[in-house]
Amino acid sequence: MSTFHLSAMPLYLGIHLLFSIFLARQVVHQRHHAKIGIGTGEDPNSPLARAVRVHGNHAEYTPLVMVLLLVMELAGAPLWMLHGLGIIYTLARLAHWQGLSGNSGRSKGRFYGTACTWLCYIAGGIGCVYIFFTA
Repeated sequence: MSTFHLSAMPLYLGIHLLFSIFLARQVVHQRHHAKIGIGTGEDPNSPLARAVRVHGNHAEYTPLVMVLLLVMELAGAPLWMLHGLGIIYTLARLAHWQGLSGNSGRSKGRFYGTACTWLCYIAGGIGCVYIFFTA
């Protein structure tokens, strides 16, 4: 019986699990500071509202990217492709966090973070369809 060894997936899953806890800790800190136990208060541009959105955005996008990396790795995608998607996605999430943490409006970090996240979704989707038809 042979065993299959994942090489890229555990790295990015671990990074994003830790980043998710970091973002959750920011929400808890802002809740404590604002003395708000649930919700975000009345100001949609408050540091608490931004922290909740950054964490929520990460929680919304990351699971599908992790499934994408796992499926592509199990299907035999080249390591460079897996790390390319993983690195770009990680940098995108960091940029988004940096951009949205500073203010609720437009920012380069938020724009590039979102654009690169979507790029990973598109590239990964195309990669999965390609793997399906060429396997």
